Amino acid sequence: MPTDPHLDVSEAVRVQILATEHWSLLATRNITYGAIYNRANIFLTVVSAAVVALALAAQATEFGDRFYVFALLVLPVAFFIGVGTYIRLVDARIEDFWLLSGGNRLRHAYLEIAPEYEPYFVTGHHDDERGLSETYGPGTENRLLRLIASTSTVVGVIDAALAGVVAGLVAKVVGAGSELSLLIGVVATSVVVVLLVHADRRIIEPGRRRLESRFARSARTGSTHAQQLPPPSPRADVPQSVRAQILATEHWSLLAARDITYRAVFSRASIFLTVVSAAVVALALVARATEFGNGFLTFALLVLPVALFVGLATYIRLIEARIDDFWLLSGMNRLRHAYLEIAPGLEPFFVTGHHEDEQGLYETYGPSTGSRVYRLIGETSTLVAMIDATLAGVVVGLVAKAVGAASELSLSIGAVVTTLLVVLLVNTSRRLIERGRRLLEPRFARQVRQHG
Repeated sequence: MPTDPHLDVSEAVRVQILATEHWSLLATRNITYGAIYNRANIFLTVVSAAVVALALAAQATEFGDRFYVFALLVLPVAFFIGVGTYIRLVDARIEDFWLLSGGNRLRHAYLEIAPEYEPYFVTGHHDDERGLSETYGPGTENRLLRLIASTSTVVGVIDAALAGVVAGLVAKVVGAGSELSLLIGVVATSVVVVLLVHADRRIIEPGRRRLESRFARSARTGSTHAQQLPPPSPRADVPQSVRAQILATEHWSLLAARDITYRAVFSRASIFLTVVSAAVVALALVARATEFGNGFLTFALLVLPVALFVGLATYIRLIEARIDDFWLLSGMNRLRHAYLEIAPGLEPFFVTGHHEDEQGLYETYGPSTGSRVYRLIGETSTLVAMIDATLAGVVVGLVAKAVGAASELSLSIGAVVTTLLVVLLVNTSRRLIERGRRLLEPRFARQVRQHG
């Protein structure tokens, strides 16, 4: 007859097994996120190449019949690649739910072994929806902003724009007027957006329902009062080496999540700058072919709004990443606090902080946080915000020009819009970050007497 596995397996062996599985899930999640950004990069590289190729074709044919033939060969291929990419990104989100659910189950097992460490975990240890949200982190907190910032949304919007352009070109080829072709393109874009959102919901919801919770949060555990109760007393039979391994495994988990966050920052910024670079090159070629005529205005007002949307979504994602980074550093500082409760004599050897108040987080960020102005100027989000504001100014200025405004007035309108958007983005960033930081309630803040 089988025996109770808890009777003949030591806690050290159990934790080693759990930690190995934890590492397996972390590696798989890293692969999943690599697939997300590589697929998005492939798609946007194809789109960027298609836009530049269309600009060259426009220059060679002066928007003649051969231009339409070329566009109707290239753009449907790019659209098909985009739809496949969108489905893969939605599928990856389901995989991420599953991987995070597995990580939360493992944390639940850690806290059965050492329940007194629950206050030191910033991530969730239940595999219900709330537990997964805790492990994802505070982010922007606003679900609508998080949806807009997601890579799948960016790909979906570009897919819809491609579908609209293809439909408008087909209408133009069969003899429709410019206004009717534009209307058909707008309708096609709207229909594809609705279809993609519907496909997202149909794929995501069944996938999430298949993730049956085994360690859901009970009503008693979920109450605020229960969370404020003192942690259980440590079990005397758990060796210090086992406790240290639990803390170290969670520490590596947070480091892996931080690596994913930083890869997201640079991948999304790179994707955006690729789109902008292709748009600028294409516009230069079209301007040369049309001498800044009506064809240039039409082409610019098709390409630049899409680039602007990608930029705004990227900006929101970068702000979300900064909030997540505060949260992850806060979690690591909690773990260091736990290390120093086990071995307080190691404190002089730590260069990073072990309190999760503002000073503790700055200690972990390092000495480069001394000048906030320099750090703000050097932020990737600031770079993206400036490009977004410039794009918005150019788009509005071109619209003003298209409706008959003089060049000087169009330029002035564009400059005002650029300035206003810079102020708006900076203010939005500040508000989102402050709200996100307020969610990070310190559990192990520095005491006043420690300053003396």
